[in-house]
Amino acid sequence: SNAVMKRARRIWDGHFVSCALCQTTYSYPGRGWGGHYGAGGPACSSAAGLPSPPPSTHFCTECKCHVCYQCDCRVYHLSYQEELWQQDEEQAEKGKAAKKSKKQRKKEKERAKKEKRRIEAEASAAAAQQQQQQQQQQPAKSG
Repeated sequence: SNAVMKRARRIWDGHFVSCALCQTTYSYPGRGWGGHYGAGGPACSSAAGLPSPPPSTHFCTECKCHVCYQCDCRVYHLSYQEELWQQDEEQAEKGKAAKKSKKQRKKEKERAKKEKRRIEAEASAAAAQQQQQQQQQQPAKSG
């Protein structure tokens, strides 16, 4: 019946929690052993005289749910997402700076090539002019 199911749910929720990420069921933190469901209880650890191990889950205030220690819910936190976004923006800025410097290097290389061609052209023009002058002087001397 409906009332029995509600009562069973209340009892279950009072003694057990499920990890919000992996859906594994654990005994409620702070109540007894703290291990997987069926792994023991307060009677088990107190009978053996052993201290109870740390709880297997914790309540994440940012996610507002129980998470086991095997799962990492920090990747879903806003602070983690903002940090990733910041790193991504920094990488993009570095890429732009590298791209700019690459373009600048390319432009400088082209300028250097143009300057080299201009100097070579001037040198060849000067050599050609000097050669013409020598040729003009040679017939004048022979004539």
